[in-house]
Amino acid sequence: MSLFLQQNITSDTLSRLNICRLQLNVYFLSELMNKSGSSFKPHILQGMLGPTLNRFQWPRQGEPANQDWNIWKTTLLQSKEQIHCSLDAWSTPKCKRLFFSLQQGMLFKLEQDTWLKIGPVNQAH
Repeated sequence: MSLFLQQNITSDTLSRLNICRLQLNVYFLSELMNKSGSSFKPHILQGMLGPTLNRFQWPRQGEPANQDWNIWKTTLLQSKEQIHCSLDAWSTPKCKRLFFSLQQGMLFKLEQDTWLKIGPVNQAH
């Protein structure tokens, strides 16, 4: 959803995308794409539940409408390059040279094929 938030997508469309995402039990970008990150997993575009790769408790809801699935598929296909770039950021410098890890609270910078860890700055006064 954070990827969709970066785009100019209406709140109604975001809501519809979220309904489909919840139905598919998808949380991570890596759950959308194949191992190489070059294409979407077939069940993702078809709107069919596939293997769940996370251990979250997912809410039960009704089946998304056909229009919701059309929006889901169209938006994913339009976002494919951005998703691929996000997944490939660690191995391909063409995508990003900076990466911030929320889990570690650290900034990483790519310099000459090496990731440098930039620690938090202490702002003691």
